[in-house]
Amino acid sequence: MRIRMKIHNKMLILVLLTATVVFGVSIGIVSKRIKDNSIETNKSQIQSNAKALSHKAKLFIQEYIVTAKTIDNLFLVYDDISEKERQTIYETSIKNILFNSPNFLSISTSIEPSTIIENDEQINISYTRMQNTIDFDSSDLSVMSQYLLSQKNMHETILPPHQYQYDNTTVIQNSYCVPIVERNQFIGATSINGYSSDFQSFLSSFKTNKKEQIFVVDYNNVIISHSEDSLVGENFTELGFDTVFMHMFENCRANSKSSVIEGYFPFSQSSYFISFAPFKISENTDNYVLVLASPSWHILKEAKRNYYLSFVSAVMGLIILGIFIWFIARYITKLISSLTSSLHDVAVGNISYENKLKIKTNDEISDTAKSVNRLIDGLNLMAGFASEIGKGNLDAEYKLLSKNDLLGKSLNKMRQSLVHAKIEENIQKEIDNKQAWVTQGIAHFVEILRQNNDNLELLSENIVSNICSYMSKPQCALYIVNDDSEEIEYELIAAHAYGYPKIIDKKVKIGEELIGRVALDKKTLHIENTTEDFPIIKPELVTDKIPSSALIAPLISGEVMMGVVEILGYEPFEEHEMEFVDKLGANIASTFNSAKTNIRTAALLKQSHEQKDVLAQHEEEMRQNMEEMIATQEEAEKREQELSAVLDILNTNTMYATLSPEGKITEVSESFALFFGLSALQMVGNYLDAFTTPDDASKREQELLWAEVLSGNSQKKIQKVKINKQTMYLSETYIPIPKDDDEFIIEQITLVLVDVTKKVEYDREIATIISEIESHTK
Repeated sequence: MRIRMKIHNKMLILVLLTATVVFGVSIGIVSKRIKDNSIETNKSQIQSNAKALSHKAKLFIQEYIVTAKTIDNLFLVYDDISEKERQTIYETSIKNILFNSPNFLSISTSIEPSTIIENDEQINISYTRMQNTIDFDSSDLSVMSQYLLSQKNMHETILPPHQYQYDNTTVIQNSYCVPIVERNQFIGATSINGYSSDFQSFLSSFKTNKKEQIFVVDYNNVIISHSEDSLVGENFTELGFDTVFMHMFENCRANSKSSVIEGYFPFSQSSYFISFAPFKISENTDNYVLVLASPSWHILKEAKRNYYLSFVSAVMGLIILGIFIWFIARYITKLISSLTSSLHDVAVGNISYENKLKIKTNDEISDTAKSVNRLIDGLNLMAGFASEIGKGNLDAEYKLLSKNDLLGKSLNKMRQSLVHAKIEENIQKEIDNKQAWVTQGIAHFVEILRQNNDNLELLSENIVSNICSYMSKPQCALYIVNDDSEEIEYELIAAHAYGYPKIIDKKVKIGEELIGRVALDKKTLHIENTTEDFPIIKPELVTDKIPSSALIAPLISGEVMMGVVEILGYEPFEEHEMEFVDKLGANIASTFNSAKTNIRTAALLKQSHEQKDVLAQHEEEMRQNMEEMIATQEEAEKREQELSAVLDILNTNTMYATLSPEGKITEVSESFALFFGLSALQMVGNYLDAFTTPDDASKREQELLWAEVLSGNSQKKIQKVKINKQTMYLSETYIPIPKDDDEFIIEQITLVLVDVTKKVEYDREIATIISEIESHTK
């Protein structure tokens, strides 16, 4: 005999038993996973924190390293500094850097002999912070360990914490030393010292709990920073860490890879999660390692708490689930009956909202009831949507019931097709309207360009005013090229703003301002957001707004640049407006080109007529001049014959020579050469002094005379010479002949010689006779 049970009781027993088994297994697995994931998450967080701390430690160290490199670079540019000023400049720079870096204790720089300054002395510059002052320190860096390490390694070096005495005060400091290297040669080093406690305090500020330990180990396995002061400066490998720990540490340093392990510290009995993070202070150094150790109990405590919390939550969930299943099961039979009735009505086409089910539960049957209700809602929505589309309301929207709603997708595709067709129609209509606007505008301006094309100024004013009115823009300016000057300029020929013409005198050279750039590039420039000071014409009325956009277009006719048009508006220019301006610019340029050609043609015609009259007059004058020239030529030929005869006589009987401004003989007469017993060829090219100046006194006198001749003054003197052992006296006359185009420049000197030997002898005889007569008279 079967035991009869109600459906809701069967559901309660079966579901609750199944849920208990599934929940038990799931909660066990999930809780274990939560615990493990919590540990792994915390380990990853520790590793991430270690990487971040290593980067921060690197940045802290690089503050000292970069400053030292900056000082090194100052010494490497010593060629740019005079040797006398180097010492002063270096000392001042180092002192200023120390003054502006309060975390620095001292800065020392030492330079090898005969490197920067050519002497055999070591350069030592050292400054120390003494309370509130910066004092010079006489210490020698070159004998210190950090200097020697830098010289040996040729890369950046950090000296582990060590004691040093400043002003009778002993401090523990870190030394950061950077070598100065020029062409792979060590020439010195810079060392910056800072409190060791600053580095540790900096790292300790990032601790997440008090038991956490952070320390840094350098490439020599020396601890340079540790929360325990007693361990600072100790060798890391001598502290008793186990083999696994040391293997992970060495792997981190060698492979530059961070890692996390769980283990014990030799100086602590507690278990830690330990993360290693490598970093380099520069490209040339080995890895430093930052070690971050976080207590294991801190991580496991949170994992255990999450484990117990998940278990308690699971038990409470089972209890609550059982209560809900009991209530839901009581209504299952009622819901099944309601579902059957509602589905029957929908199947026969009755989709009235009265057939919707009232849902009070949240289970599989309620999901089925919701699906029935959604089906009724969906069918009603489809019916309403189809009705709206039938009325022509294409803005009606239909929301798909799901991604598999094929009927809804078909309805939406139908609506989208209708909307797309309407949009295409509106777009085409708008395009046609804009194209018609452009076409009508071009036609309108073609008529304007036909008027006053013999007067560019009047035509330009008409163009800019019509552009403002047709395009509804507040300002327009027209620049026309002025190629009559040596440098191409664009001259503002017409401007219109706020309904009135404006007179502005402005010229822009090609390449200058936006106008010049557009003229140079021959491309339209559209600026959407201009500044308030951009427009050259400011509004006169308070009600007038300042334009915020600009369109600057070139006026090009073929390949010829005729000008530039500038239009300002309150809104950005649309594509059809820019198309209109480009087409209009070509028409304006063509009109201007034709107008300028016509104006030039008229001017050339006028000039041609004037030149024709002038040429006729010149032709008559030339005819008369030709007649005079023929008569003159005949007279000249006659005189030339007479002059030739005279020159022949002079060349034979007169002693003359032509001299250059330097005193060289360029031409001599036959009688001149024969007088000295030479031929003309033997004398030409020689200095006159060689024939007429026998002694030094005569040479000095000749130099004074020659200076006067070169000044443009004719000179004459009696010169005593010996020719063939016979003393003779010559009368020398020097006549300077200037250039035809410059009377102040002497081109040549003509020398005329006259033999006055007999005259001088007669004068002497007369003087002797007179002297004898006077002596007899006395």
